[in-house]
Amino acid sequence: MEQKIKSVEKGWGEGSTFFSTAQTVSETYRVDEIKEESKQVSNDVIINVYRGYKDGKLFFEMGASIDVTVAF
Repeated sequence: MEQKIKSVEKGWGEGSTFFSTAQTVSETYRVDEIKEESKQVSNDVIINVYRGYKDGKLFFEMGASIDVTVAF
């Protein structure tokens, strides 16, 4: 069973970027769903990304890296 992602945050402190699916979060930072997906960036390079969707449309895309915190 795959766990649902509740939030992602890239960076730390005031300079961080944060998105969540929690209803208690401001509408500015809230999305309906966050998924970990793959993105092909060249013929032979595929990277993992986190994508947030709002009303069925892509709202943000964030590259998975060491400075990204994911809460399930």
